[in-house]
Amino acid sequence: MAKPIVFVDTNAVDNRGSATTFLGGRGDLEKIAKRADIALPRVVYDELCKHINGFLRGQRDSFKTNPHRHLLKIEDADIDEIDHASLVGKLATDETIAYEIMDLADELSAYREAYKHALEGSAPFEASGDKGFKDTLIAKTIDQFMRAHPDRKVFLWTSDGRLGDYFRDTNVQIIKGFQDFDREYSDDKMEEDSLMDRIWDYFDEEGVILSPERRDPDDQWLNSEGDIVSLFQDADHGDVYLLVDATMREPVSYVVESIAEAIEDLEGVGSFQTAHDAIGEVDYVFAYCGMNHLKTVTQIMLTNDQIYGIGGDDDISQFAARLFGALDENGESKLAEELRDRYDLKLLTKEQRVRLPF
Repeated sequence: MAKPIVFVDTNAVDNRGSATTFLGGRGDLEKIAKRADIALPRVVYDELCKHINGFLRGQRDSFKTNPHRHLLKIEDADIDEIDHASLVGKLATDETIAYEIMDLADELSAYREAYKHALEGSAPFEASGDKGFKDTLIAKTIDQFMRAHPDRKVFLWTSDGRLGDYFRDTNVQIIKGFQDFDREYSDDKMEEDSLMDRIWDYFDEEGVILSPERRDPDDQWLNSEGDIVSLFQDADHGDVYLLVDATMREPVSYVVESIAEAIEDLEGVGSFQTAHDAIGEVDYVFAYCGMNHLKTVTQIMLTNDQIYGIGGDDDISQFAARLFGALDENGESKLAEELRDRYDLKLLTKEQRVRLPF
């Protein structure tokens, strides 16, 4: 089964405030890249390079006015010799998230169609005015790719409304991050040839003997890291959760517990001691929880005064920090900030980290 392909717009992965990584939106992008090919239309790639180059030049000019450089005996001539284009090129080459630069297959045709869209005021161009040239090149890159690969599932990660309008009545799925992608595409979760055989071999090696007639999982979802969790409900064992690496499609670990019972115990906490015990239960199954589980846990953490009353204890604060990270990396920034403020966590959201000047 061919992987789907996700085209990304500049607004999805812009990283203009970074001198260490090329692509932004990393939390979502890393999870999508486990299950799909990532494509940067040439115009997006060029714009990302331009933005980082501009950031580096601004930092260079700011550094020239910093008096500390004189203590280090750094001269203007040395600063001026910094090759920003090479630095950006190295960031792009060293990027750990795999991506492909997608060029227009037929530039002349694309430019003619862009001209027509501009005159008509049709999407991706604005209805009035001439804004939309870059988005039109993205759209035509995707159009040409789809004509050449009619069997591929195609997604576009963008927050641009007019670009989304262009693909409204097409097979291109518009997404705004990993959760949208996961909701729209779940074909690959457990459908690789021989994966179930490897799962049952793994259970045999671990001494977990499940009912032979229940070879397929009763349910499955993705955890906060984007890996696959399969639930096997067995008469002898109860709930058995199996964690499968989404990239390698290999079983990683399992627990024989009940996430529902752990969350129920957390909700019923009525004393400091039971709070410690309940947090430990949920922490034990944390890697097997889906985002819906974790959002429920967060709401309990926000409203239960017995848990909040010992929020300064190491196990509680460490669990709250782990929960904050999972929420923040999965697009639940508002809920993450509520948790951070409630438990006085000294943590930054990923958006705040991107804006740091270093």
